[in-house]
Amino acid sequence: MRTLSILILPLVLAGAGCTTTTSLARHTVNQSVSAADFRYEATLHALAMVAAEPATLPSYALLSGGTASISDTGAMNFVSTWSGVPSTFASQALSFTGTHAPQQLWSVSPVADFTQLEAMRCACHWVLTGQDQAALEQIPILASAEEVGKYPEDSEPGYHPRFDVASRLARLPLGWLRRGRLCEIPHDARYKAHCGDTWVWVMPDGMEGLAGFTLVLQDIATLDVAPSDNSTPSDIAPPILVTLWNVESTVPKPSMKPITIIRDQNAVIYPEKTDVIVGQSVIWKNSDPNASHAATSTINGLFDTTALLPGTSSKPILFDDTMFSNAGGYNRPNPNDPLEIEYYDKGGSGVKAKIVLYRNQYTSIYSPTLVFREDRVVKPCYLRTIQELIEKQINNNPTQPVQITYDQWLAWTLPYQGQRTAVKPGTPQAVPVTVPVRLLPSATVLKTFRDTKIEAPVGGHFGPKAKYEDEKKP
Repeated sequence: MRTLSILILPLVLAGAGCTTTTSLARHTVNQSVSAADFRYEATLHALAMVAAEPATLPSYALLSGGTASISDTGAMNFVSTWSGVPSTFASQALSFTGTHAPQQLWSVSPVADFTQLEAMRCACHWVLTGQDQAALEQIPILASAEEVGKYPEDSEPGYHPRFDVASRLARLPLGWLRRGRLCEIPHDARYKAHCGDTWVWVMPDGMEGLAGFTLVLQDIATLDVAPSDNSTPSDIAPPILVTLWNVESTVPKPSMKPITIIRDQNAVIYPEKTDVIVGQSVIWKNSDPNASHAATSTINGLFDTTALLPGTSSKPILFDDTMFSNAGGYNRPNPNDPLEIEYYDKGGSGVKAKIVLYRNQYTSIYSPTLVFREDRVVKPCYLRTIQELIEKQINNNPTQPVQITYDQWLAWTLPYQGQRTAVKPGTPQAVPVTVPVRLLPSATVLKTFRDTKIEAPVGGHFGPKAKYEDEKKP
């Protein structure tokens, strides 16, 4: 009995391995054959949706991958029975159990790009309305990219995709698709689909048309209207972006603090103390007609007006939070107490005076300014105007801002809604369909009026000149 069980075990294992390999091959072939049925049924389902409701968008998906797997398990169980006292052998049983679980999976990628959905709907409409050749020539999105300029929309700014499937649609045989109610479908119909009570079907003699139209939808669904390297077609001008920075202060701007140096007979007089708020600037004015003077802090390197000739003034010296810190304002028990900064006249008189610096305790907590960023698209009809103004400023004085006001930028641009992304079958990430072109790399920023910053070009051409029908160049 035991000898028999030992022989059975390798025979069972060998048989199971051979069966699994053969079965896996058979299921893999069957799954690959089912791909054609899936594509035909997806095509008819899209046609049924548009036939039931012409305003709807067709639903279509591509097969992006598939797997076929088989899981075989087996078990053998020996049971020996002993009975009596003393125990004697009574019986022995051998049992086998096994499972065979094939699994077939398809991965699908739904079409989500709006240009592809629009092209599919137009193609379905054309088939369902009788395949009129004259009507096909009036659908720009299905035409060839070589026919640019043939349609009215080609004169408008922006990107107009062309899927180049019109010639393939024109070669489809007539009458290959039928539509009606369920009771009207013949028994020998090869494929059928429905949406609600509307049915479409294909007879054996219409398979050539179904195959051709399926290829059209496959072509539309796989055509990459957005190149993966973020480039745009050579005949299409991407949008030109401008970034506006609007800086607004949350607190009133501190006034300038003047300090006047005067002479009274032989004495040089400075104000003994001058109250200054952190953030204010101080200007020393020399009203002494007989000598030059210079105000220099007793703390080395804190500030120095340099020599002031009679009747001249110093440059504004900003007493900001950095100077407050360098003067030791934060090294005291209470940094909010007034800080006295001593300075003297380096012009020869040696007169000493003080600046009493007051710090707002909320200055370091809340930002004194608000910065708003706005990305806008330059209207094509103003590209030349902007280019000429920038080139003129570069030729005259490249260190000064371009003379374009904030209101002019608002009038010459449109709000930018962001980059559109294309969802492509089999790709985990989405990439921009149309990559905007900025006027300059972000490192070059020029100021305009009202503390507004723009990114402007140093030279060259923006792109093709275009016009808006509803706007005139000023």
